[in-house]
Amino acid sequence: MKKKPICTSVALLLAAMSSTMLAEPLAPPQLVNVEISVNRTTVGEVIRHLAQQTGYEFSYDDALLSKELSDVALNVQNERIENVLEEIFDGTGITYKIVGNRIFLKDNNGDNGLIKTKLGG
Repeated sequence: MKKKPICTSVALLLAAMSSTMLAEPLAPPQLVNVEISVNRTTVGEVIRHLAQQTGYEFSYDDALLSKELSDVALNVQNERIENVLEEIFDGTGITYKIVGNRIFLKDNNGDNGLIKTKLGG
């Protein structure tokens, strides 16, 4: 029986492994634990709480920081960050986009959507 050269066997093994790695599903969304309870607050204060508790960095227009929110009360365990953001910013005109560990916020009721500032936790 004729032996195959080692480099051919290694190449076949690497090819099989790389196709398996490509077929793996994407990582599940990050689950977070968040506890916020504030009355008559601003978006800036909520962002500060979220950054500290989740480790996400936020990017937004400076004018968004002073936008007032009514009562924000949220206590969640092992919840998707998207659900947390939707709960907090529901009805405010604020939308978000998540890229890696950064969350971009935009005020759709404001004058512009420029994102100038970053706040990390």
